[in-house]
Amino acid sequence: MTDMTTGDPPAGDPLWAPLRQPSPAEVEAATAAADALVTTADPLLNEALAGGLRAGELCGFFATDLAAARHRVLLTVNYYLRERAGRVLYVAMSPPAAAAVLRAPDDLRGTDGPLFVREGPRDFHQLRDLAETYTGRYAVGLIVLDSLDAITPQAYAQQWERDAQVTRDAKALARTAGTPVIITCPANLKNRQDPYTDSLIADADLLVRADRDPLTLRKHRHGETRLKGRR
Repeated sequence: MTDMTTGDPPAGDPLWAPLRQPSPAEVEAATAAADALVTTADPLLNEALAGGLRAGELCGFFATDLAAARHRVLLTVNYYLRERAGRVLYVAMSPPAAAAVLRAPDDLRGTDGPLFVREGPRDFHQLRDLAETYTGRYAVGLIVLDSLDAITPQAYAQQWERDAQVTRDAKALARTAGTPVIITCPANLKNRQDPYTDSLIADADLLVRADRDPLTLRKHRHGETRLKGRR
């Protein structure tokens, strides 16, 4: 875990992606990435979304088994990185999340690779600062927060406000960063058709149930939820 007081990683931290000043070409790519759609790994989902995820959107991927949601998100990350010039900031807030994303191909995660993997932080103020640092220096076209239930809201929030505040902050991050923000979330154990928190249902622009094949689009703020060619 990075020392958030100094910004320096501990020696040998495998999740640290060094920062450097961007080249003119990367600045140009960053501008282009802000206007580009983030295509997912599912063609029919892309069709329903009129091409893919858009800048400023909060996209929830949920599943009864969080590993299933994480797997779908990583497929989208890999597809996006192979197809686009933009980069991805993946914030892993649990050991399983970090282990899953560190299995990504070495050419994506290297020092000069397009996938930045960071462990934590869980406090949203620090998350926002981290995202601003990377989007300000690199052509980051997508931010992934894994997962919602690991994020800590502001200290003064009441317990019942916790989830609502976190999802509002995640939505605000998508807008200020100018990228889509994907957030993973466990399913509601009583009603597995929806995320465990009503706040994500309210604040997300898109909700994808990720533990079914084919995927199920549970919410689409700008269009229909039924995927063509699927019942």
